[in-house]
Amino acid sequence: MIVLDRVGFPLIQVEPLGGYLSFLPITKYQFEYYICDPSAGRNFGEQWYASATRTNRRRPAAALTIEDYWNAFMTSVTPAECRQFAEWYADDESQLCDLPTDNEWRAAYEHLASKPTIDPAAITGLPDVNPRARQLVTRLTTLRSQQPLTAASSLAPPTAATKEADSLADQMLMRRGVFEWVRLADGWGGRGQPPASIGGGGIAPHNGSPRQPTSDENQPYYGFRLLIRE
Repeated sequence: MIVLDRVGFPLIQVEPLGGYLSFLPITKYQFEYYICDPSAGRNFGEQWYASATRTNRRRPAAALTIEDYWNAFMTSVTPAECRQFAEWYADDESQLCDLPTDNEWRAAYEHLASKPTIDPAAITGLPDVNPRARQLVTRLTTLRSQQPLTAASSLAPPTAATKEADSLADQMLMRRGVFEWVRLADGWGGRGQPPASIGGGGIAPHNGSPRQPTSDENQPYYGFRLLIRE
């Protein structure tokens, strides 16, 4: 089941987790609503945002290409900053909203990797979907149809040797997106499998230990998803 968040971007129900997970990594477009909300109680401003988008720069959805589609996602954020956003992101106080734990992220991946992709119209056809979300999902769908996901590289053309089955997890860019912060018992780590050009490549998205950054400060290709429970 697809529902929309407070700014009209999609969340998907993940039954094993008993909640809803961001359909895509949190985007810069979503984060901008938070920055511009005077009631959010945030400490971020234009200077902070300019610094956060210096490496992974902001691009409009219509301009994204195979080489830079991850520019849509909010990165260079610390887990603490992600959690500040999460406090604002929940629609009401009855919702529990946070970064997933490592176990939750892996359980979600395994569940969604067993599911087929969904018709993008299930998102783009929703009457209250944010036009930016509609444009982004449409653009990513176009890019994926032009150069399907393979084991060898990010969204490059398939070959008989490397072509893999596409899944809902792939459509959600749990592979070939960005590193995603997850909560560990003693800190933070990164899950996912970004393209090799931004440090991913052969890293398994869900097996083994999470990637351990040298610091949680301003990792240029570390982004996040959020898990919401009632």
